[in-house]
Amino acid sequence: MNHTGHVVGGMIAGGAVCFLASTTGDVELGWETLNEMAESPLSPTQNTKTLLGLFMTSLFMALFPDLDVQSVSQRWFFRIVFVLLAIMHFSGRHDLFIIVAFCAILPVLHQHRGWTHWKITPWL
Repeated sequence: MNHTGHVVGGMIAGGAVCFLASTTGDVELGWETLNEMAESPLSPTQNTKTLLGLFMTSLFMALFPDLDVQSVSQRWFFRIVFVLLAIMHFSGRHDLFIIVAFCAILPVLHQHRGWTHWKITPWL
C-alpha cells in the first residue's frame, strides 16, 4: 500500500474510533463538538482533546508501517521527531529525549515488512 492509501485508511480508522468512542458515551461527538473546534481551535475542551488524540493516534498507527522504508511518511515522521527532540532538549526534558530518540530509530533497524507490519504492533 502506498502513502495515500495509509493516510486514507488512517483517516477512516480515526473517524471510526471517534464514532465508537462517542457511542460508548465516553466522549461527545456531534455538530456542537465540531462547532467548538471551529470557534476556538486554540483553547480546546477536554472532549475535543480526547477526540483529537484518538484520531491522531489512529492516523499515526496507520502510517507507522511505512516508517521502515524511505517514504513520504518516513520523512515527515523524522522531521516531526527532530522538532520534538529539539523542544525536549531545550526544555530540559532529557528523560523524554532519550526515550523518543530510542523509539524513533526502531522502525529502521529491521527489514521491510518486518515487525512494523505485525497486527499486534499497534497494541504494544
